[in-house]
Amino acid sequence: MTVRIWFLVLIAIALGACRQPGAIGPPAPDRVEGVILEIDAESLGEVRSFTLKDGDNVYEIFIADDVEYGFPLGHLQEHLSSNEPVVVDLEEREDDKLYAVTIEDP
Repeated sequence: MTVRIWFLVLIAIALGACRQPGAIGPPAPDRVEGVILEIDAESLGEVRSFTLKDGDNVYEIFIADDVEYGFPLGHLQEHLSSNEPVVVDLEEREDDKLYAVTIEDP
């Protein structure tokens, strides 16, 4: 009986080591490819975040103030309208949100 308890404790510790403190759920992927479902924007060029569907997974991805994406972010609206996919490299920051490091056409 005690061996089983120790085994369960070791599994819990190992699983807990896979995530940062306070994080819930599986680790965020480094890269996703999918279609944009929704864009949260102040205006066409001032995108705050967008929702991306990659297979069965849906991610809310935030725009980082410190990243130059190389194109006007209003272009994401074209991907939303056309259902053309995008490829996004991601970074999970201290606020437990996913931020786009790059956004590209596949």
